[in-house]
Amino acid sequence: LYSPSHAWLARQADGSWRVGLTRFATRMLGEMVDHGFELEPGASVATGQIVGWVEGFKAISDLFCVAHGEFLGGNPALKEKLALVDRDGYREGWLY
Repeated sequence: LYSPSHAWLARQADGSWRVGLTRFATRMLGEMVDHGFELEPGASVATGQIVGWVEGFKAISDLFCVAHGEFLGGNPALKEKLALVDRDGYREGWLY
């Protein structure tokens, strides 16, 4: 599934959803430089709410929530290897 804000969504076996950036979005941002989330895990979220930001070599962009629910946190692997967003964005490079 895809959102108008160039995010993809993938349902997980436990019923949660992973959200990441499409290849188009990562090309527009350029090489990933940094990212952050404005919410703590467990926070309630609503569609369209800003949950964080990503910074690429070309641009900085807010990350918008794509559905109502509970924010479970960001991908811990990105703290060590942010390049996963560019290199493996549809598998290991998910954002939240």
